[in-house]
Amino acid sequence: MKSFDEKVFLDIVSSVLKTDPSKPGLRMGQTAGWDSVAHLDLIFQLERAFDANFDLEKVAELDSVESLRFELKRILGP
Repeated sequence: MKSFDEKVFLDIVSSVLKTDPSKPGLRMGQTAGWDSVAHLDLIFQLERAFDANFDLEKVAELDSVESLRFELKRILGP
């Protein structure tokens, strides 16, 4: 696993969602372009970039940029 890198994280979010990832409140279903297909692409891209694996049971709960960041940091550890 790689360590968390904010720039890489934000670049992936920006690339997949085609929006400024620093906008507050970006959420699946409330952000244009963030549908279920984009969500799975986002998860896949993050897993690949950080050599990490999200818990499949939690993937649907990770519906905001903040929750994705928090969970990815938790997976990667200190």
